Amino acid sequence: MAAKGLVCELPPIDSGYRGEIHAIISNVSTSSQTIHKDTRVGQLVITPVVIADFVLDLGEERGTGAFGSTGK
Repeated sequence: MAAKGLVCELPPIDSGYRGEIHAIISNVSTSSQTIHKDTRVGQLVITPVVIADFVLDLGEERGTGAFGSTGK
């Protein structure tokens, strides 16, 4: 598709989404393009999402030594 000047945009989909998935296909070439039925236009990639729990204060004082100064 890219060789024909077609750009496919598939936004990230939330894991809780249960509706239809739509793709936005833009023609950035100067000629008309036809997309026939059953033409593959996108790719689904499943990736894990990590939800981090950030800690702002560790509740302890830091030492003044550098790497390895604790002897552990």
